Amino acid sequence: MPVHDRVQLPENEKVFVRLTAFRFATLYFAAAVGMACGSSPGDGALVDPNGSAGTGSSEGGGSNEGGSSSVGGTGSLIDDGGEGGQSGRCVPTTCEALGKNCGAVADGCGRALDCGTCAAGQSCGIVTTNVCTAFEDLCVPATQVEACAGKECGVEGNGCGGTIDCGSCGAGEACGLDAPFQCGTLLTGTDDECPAEIVDCAAVGAECGLIGNGCGGTIDCGGCGAGELCGLNAPQICGTVPVCQPLSDADACNGKCGVASNGCGSEVAGGVVDCDAAFPCPGVETCGGGGVPNECGSGGAVCQPNLQATACSGRVCGAASDGCGGSHLCGTCGAGTACQAGQCVAGPTCTPETQVNACAGKACGQVGNGCGGTYTCGTCTGGQECGARAAFQCGTPIPPVCDPLSQAEACAGKECGMAFDGCGTALANQHTCGTCP
Repeated sequence: MPVHDRVQLPENEKVFVRLTAFRFATLYFAAAVGMACGSSPGDGALVDPNGSAGTGSSEGGGSNEGGSSSVGGTGSLIDDGGEGGQSGRCVPTTCEALGKNCGAVADGCGRALDCGTCAAGQSCGIVTTNVCTAFEDLCVPATQVEACAGKECGVEGNGCGGTIDCGSCGAGEACGLDAPFQCGTLLTGTDDECPAEIVDCAAVGAECGLIGNGCGGTIDCGGCGAGELCGLNAPQICGTVPVCQPLSDADACNGKCGVASNGCGSEVAGGVVDCDAAFPCPGVETCGGGGVPNECGSGGAVCQPNLQATACSGRVCGAASDGCGGSHLCGTCGAGTACQAGQCVAGPTCTPETQVNACAGKACGQVGNGCGGTYTCGTCTGGQECGARAAFQCGTPIPPVCDPLSQAEACAGKECGMAFDGCGTALANQHTCGTCP
């Protein structure tokens, strides 16, 4: 009989072994009694290995004509090879026959079998008795709906060491550009958008006119209020438009009587000064009374007012005295000009910057000239884009950078397994959320 390792059996299996041994002893005892009583070999007694035998009966319940019977339901009785008959000898079962691969089991013949131990990561009997089960086979993976909840794209762990694809982004988008597992729009480097874009006029201190956005386009900063002009004193800055300062009464009326020009157009105090009111002629003199226009005099002469052509000679705008206390309007000035000392002169205007000054230090894009116009400072070539790395500079576009989840963020709500940081599936993008005891 094969020899097996002896191991300590559980109490229930000890009972089974004792019962089997008892039955086996009973069979031999019956055979001995039969022989003592003169039973013939055909009466069904089992004999010892050197005796003859006829037909035996097994306590296992079945007929054993020249064959065997099981004892305890696992081992079997077989022919011993004795002359002219059989004898019952138990043949133990095996771990393989029982489908067991760990722990101790009865061999059916009163002994125990050691079916081995489980490998690392496995445990014996947690699902089926005396069978090894791997821990990883116990894990229930998360469904795609559960793993990808709130995620638009990327790959997430399923909680059991596997991965689940949460989707991909559309054209012109990238996963994780603005937030992990979320699709974000890629910057295309157009004239209206680039990484180094100047987003508004306040960023460069502009109040009016056009400015470049650093990407090749422009931003309209608007106009100025009433009485102001863009670029009057500095580019893209509103300045107050100066107005004509009229002559004082003393200056306008020096040596004159009647009405004198105040040096400005009619829009400034009517354009004239009443010298008779400010500096009346003395005594009985009247303006032009001596026969000379705009001079005080006496003698009874009647003042002859100058005709408009005479009064306005050399003047194209404003008012001119007729020499006898009256005045003539010599004309008005057009838009953008003002009357000063009888002449229309251009009003204050914006002086644009030169292209050299406006584009200084800039390799591309458009800039304002300070007066509402623009200059093109250049274009980019060879796959470079204006403003890709710095405003008004050509540069290679910067690939979008994903901001990964930290281990705490990726493993939130998870006790074990693997999770991803939302920026890829490489080893560097994996977080271990722990292991089970």
